[in-house]
Amino acid sequence: KMNESSTSSSPGQAADSSGNGRTALLQGITGTSHWVVGKFGNALSLDGSNDYGFTLNYKGITGNDRRTIALWFKTSTANKPILQYGASGTATLFKLSLNSAGAAVLDLGGTSITSSSTGHADGNWHHLAVAIPANGNTGNTKIYVDGTATSGSGSTAINTDNNNDLKIGTDGSAYFNGQIDDLRFYGAEL
Repeated sequence: KMNESSTSSSPGQAADSSGNGRTALLQGITGTSHWVVGKFGNALSLDGSNDYGFTLNYKGITGNDRRTIALWFKTSTANKPILQYGASGTATLFKLSLNSAGAAVLDLGGTSITSSSTGHADGNWHHLAVAIPANGNTGNTKIYVDGTATSGSGSTAINTDNNNDLKIGTDGSAYFNGQIDDLRFYGAEL
């Protein structure tokens, strides 16, 4: 839920409220100013220079399993990653980011889906969700921004790699500058 605060027992972590123990460890962060008022309760605030979180030994929902990943974000800086797991290759990556126009982009590795709406680096809260059915392919994957769906194209089978831990706020080279709140992973196509 990202509801930690500067007075939490572990302000350098974002606890997994599902009870599965998939705590996000925060990196590059000094002090406790990274917990700010969010969309619901608090949110994780990242400065765009070297801040991020990762979940040690949690690889995200991988393979061809059905899934929905949802979160809230708020930023004024376009062209930044929001989260990533998987690995480079054909349909083996799962990367959410904003492009230079402020559109949400899902990069699956070799295929991208870009939201039909742009301008989301506007300093307001936006809801972002991705739904992939069981044994899904690039054509039946959907990305939603503030409830508006954009469908993928093609028929490449999705087989997200399980070799890398989930990273929040980075893709390994760039860093998100803004707030992320209420990050959820569901083993279902919602």
